[in-house]
Amino acid sequence: MKGQKFHKLTGLYATTMLDRLSLVKDNWSHYNLLIQIQQGKIKNKHVIEKPNSIHSLYQKYPSPISDNLKKLLEYNHPIHLDSLTIHGIKLDYYKTGQFLHTKSQAEPDIVVDMRESIFEDKRIHGVDVKAYVKLPNEIDSRAFSQVSKEDYKNGLRHFENLIINNIPELASDHVEKIKEHLISLKESCDRKDLTLHYFSWAKGLHLYPEGFIPPIRIPDNFDISKLKPQVATDMQKAYLKMKAISNYLFEKKVPNTTDKNDIIKALDHFEDSFIQDLLGSH
Repeated sequence: MKGQKFHKLTGLYATTMLDRLSLVKDNWSHYNLLIQIQQGKIKNKHVIEKPNSIHSLYQKYPSPISDNLKKLLEYNHPIHLDSLTIHGIKLDYYKTGQFLHTKSQAEPDIVVDMRESIFEDKRIHGVDVKAYVKLPNEIDSRAFSQVSKEDYKNGLRHFENLIINNIPELASDHVEKIKEHLISLKESCDRKDLTLHYFSWAKGLHLYPEGFIPPIRIPDNFDISKLKPQVATDMQKAYLKMKAISNYLFEKKVPNTTDKNDIIKALDHFEDSFIQDLLGSH
């Protein structure tokens, strides 16, 4: 699924939660439109919401029975780092008032509890999932989900400068160890399987003072690796449906923006159209 580009107004015709999740997985830019639809700020009289048939998304992880896109994404974020749990790390989503040693925002997306892990670091870290790298400062304590390898590596270079410039009291040998650790992150982020990247990240966290842990690279906005087989199949079908609708909007030259007037134009392409036939058959 990765790398495909949907029309920005495809979400107007998402009738199920799996439709919405497949869009966000493809590109985070769909999120705001989908939330506005969920909140009733944008309405499509042509689309009838289909009942939520999802009782449990995952094979081993608990998941909410929810029509709330934001909540389903919150439950999904920690699953990206699942391979770290065999090393004693506990992963969770943030709960209000939870104590954290490190965080980049008030309510981070992933809580990484190192206290019972095999690693030297024994703190609890909050990690914020971002689909972009915002330089020069917004790079620490983050998991980048929709960035190229080169953008991630560039982010690590800025992170190195950030930590050295903000903590001048670090001894030279300590700085060298940090540089070595960041090199290991650059090298491991190139792999298709990021298990070693996650391990390298966790192994070196003890080197960093609170508030300055390095960013990590995750492959997608929504992790599908732990979905139940039937859910994974249904999500692939949802993806293909959304892609077909996107192609139709491009074919009809509907402007690829979320401007109010362009939303109206997209909705005008429903009656007696391919989209109406497609949604009627699902």
